[in-house]
Amino acid sequence: MTTSAILHASPSFVAAASARVARFLDVVGKCLQMARTVPSAARASEQQMRRLRAIADSL
Repeated sequence: MTTSAILHASPSFVAAASARVARFLDVVGKCLQMARTVPSAARASEQQMRRLRAIADSL
């Protein structure tokens, strides 16, 4: 569909298409956010486990 055809399409079609695009972008944003937070959480838990092992070894 060309840009002019989309602009002249029925408002309900444009609203539905923009809602689908918004949902898609929301899902992509959540995936990117999870991809950033999971490795840092894994690194943090590894550091915490090292600290706990060091404390346990010192006892």
